[in-house]
Parts: sequence; structure tokens; C-alpha cells
Amino acid sequence: MDNSYKQIQNVEMATPTASPASWSYVASADHRELESLPIQSLAQAIKVHFGARPDLKKILFESKASDVGVLVCGPRKTRHEVGR
Repeated sequence: MDNSYKQIQNVEMATPTASPASWSYVASADHRELESLPIQSLAQAIKVHFGARPDLKKILFESKASDVGVLVCGPRKTRHEVGR
């Protein structure tokens, strides 16, 4: 099986400041929509993991943010595991 089917993306960005329809992030007190960011900025914020799920507990505990959200999609079992 091709590894591209096993990709898991961990996107590290600030918490969205608006509804999902108009997500934006704060950069030096400047509000900008994600679509307006240079591709390089998005590429630097993405970590791709192959072959296994990332260690979410470790990622969340290492986060310096006071408020962290996690978006999960997939089979029910996966969603429940992430919720724990």
C-alpha cells in the first residue's frame, strides 16, 4: 500500500477566531483569512506523519496554548479514541 494513504496531518496554528465559514488566525495582531496566507506559511505549519497516528496526548500536553481544539474525522472508533 502506498504511504500517501496513511498520511495524518497535524496542523499547528492558533485557534480560529471566527466561525468555520470564515476561519482566520491571529498573526502579530493582524487578522487574516487562511486562504490569504502564503503557501510557505501553511507548509511550515503542517507536520505529516506516516504509518501511525500521532501521539495526541504528547502533542496536547506540549502545547503552550491555554485553549486547544482538536478536529477529528473518521470511523466512530477513531473519534472515540481521540476523545479519550
